Amino acid sequence: MRRMLIGIAGLSLIAAAPAPARAQTLDGAARWADSAQHAIEAAIATVNPDRVASARAVAERALAVYAEDPLLLLYRGYALLEEATMRMAIRGSDTSGVSGLLETALDALERSVRRRETPEAHVLMSAVLGIQIGRDPSRGMTLGPRSSVEIDRALDLGPENPRVWLQRGVSAMNTPAQWGGGLEPAERYLLHAVELFEREQAVPPNPMWGRADAQAFLGQVYQRGGRGELARAAYQRALGLEPANPWYRGLLASLDAGH
Repeated sequence: MRRMLIGIAGLSLIAAAPAPARAQTLDGAARWADSAQHAIEAAIATVNPDRVASARAVAERALAVYAEDPLLLLYRGYALLEEATMRMAIRGSDTSGVSGLLETALDALERSVRRRETPEAHVLMSAVLGIQIGRDPSRGMTLGPRSSVEIDRALDLGPENPRVWLQRGVSAMNTPAQWGGGLEPAERYLLHAVELFEREQAVPPNPMWGRADAQAFLGQVYQRGGRGELARAAYQRALGLEPANPWYRGLLASLDAGH
């Protein structure tokens, strides 16, 4: 995830502007989807939920023309999930609207799957459901099994998809060992994700996020396990991929501070 910031004035011009070489052959909904993904990634890199909200306007504007396009719906759901996560994480931020963001994200992803199943849509649905459980543990009995079904379906569709293994690793980090989680499986899944990202040949407008995040989450596994030098190396690799990302810098700073 994450790239340079695109100002809101620039968002309305993305589809009309000359496309970079990677997208020269794209047109119609595919061109919009590619633009939406990169605009959203650019905003996510700032770790600013308001900018993510502005960036998802690319996908939402395109959906007014290409209604029910599965990739545009996928990127809208992705942006809504990231925005919700950021609003929960920012201290003092108003989180009263987070439930609505998560429900809207889930709706967009479900619509995407109805048109075309992708591993990423199921991965993101699993992530949304996991966050909803975290916000209201009483929903775990109903949403927990569904979250597991979604990640299993993602694995069926994309057994070599790095974003599937990234999500498996993140989920394992936040799941007690008695329920199949813990640092050991998280490390194994994330190392596999890193390996798969190294081999991935992304084809626009298909999803391509997550390479640096895999290193960042792997660093967190190492840090929680008391392996500081391995954590430092992983955080530095994440920063090497995305030098301006403030989250990665904060992780490295927390390690230096001994937190």
